[in-house]
Amino acid sequence: MWGQTGLDVLKKIVEAGGFDETTIVEDLATSLKKWHPKGLKIAMVEDTLAYGLVPDKLESLRKQQHRWAKGSFDLFKDFIKMFDKLTWTQRFSYFFSIIWYLVGFASIISQLFPLATLLGFNFLVVTDVIEYLVIVVNLTFLQVLLFAFPLTLLGYDIFSAFKGQAIGLLVAESYTNALFSSILGRKISFEVTSKIREKEKFHKLLWESKLPLFLALINSFVLVYGLFKWTPLLIITAFWAAYNLAWTLTALYCAGTVALTESSKEAF
Repeated sequence: MWGQTGLDVLKKIVEAGGFDETTIVEDLATSLKKWHPKGLKIAMVEDTLAYGLVPDKLESLRKQQHRWAKGSFDLFKDFIKMFDKLTWTQRFSYFFSIIWYLVGFASIISQLFPLATLLGFNFLVVTDVIEYLVIVVNLTFLQVLLFAFPLTLLGYDIFSAFKGQAIGLLVAESYTNALFSSILGRKISFEVTSKIREKEKFHKLLWESKLPLFLALINSFVLVYGLFKWTPLLIITAFWAAYNLAWTLTALYCAGTVALTESSKEAF
């Protein structure tokens, strides 16, 4: 659509079916169900055309992320219907845009693995220390690197990148609820995310952070128990729990930092 006037672009949009307003993720639904199947191309404009606000409270962030995840999961059936009308690049993009939100469920399950190992479900069987270092430690480092390296290229320091990944645990419950809500066919209405700056009440913040807090308590127990028993398998399990704790405690730190920042603003 390059080189065309605004009226030409608008005409093509109307011919493609306009905008999809029947979903809670109208931008993704419009491109998937109307524009791309009709051959329209969507380009990024690097100029700043408008400014927006991000959610200022954890409660608002979780609601927003739940809506985005639920809407994306709901579109999976439409993705299957439109599959033949999309290019391979578009198929790849839509598929991973939708399944990315499974990261919430995967994060919760991985946080529970050390406890499951303690209860007798051995997901990780290591025969010697070298195998552990070569396979497990290297793969763990690679996971962090794959997330952090692109952010460091954008100018973020390592700790900021680490916090960015840890914050995902604060919305993991929202993503998981969205997954099961979509599977069960539940409907939710569109709700504009609140951007009003106000102090986060402690009991609300505690409730919104209940999942990472619960996971931190579980992994703390596994860590202490594994170090106390001091068997090879339990030592490895303890280190696994310590790794999980690093993520959950960082997530809780981020949530608490936001609350303290807002409290200090209120004081002045």
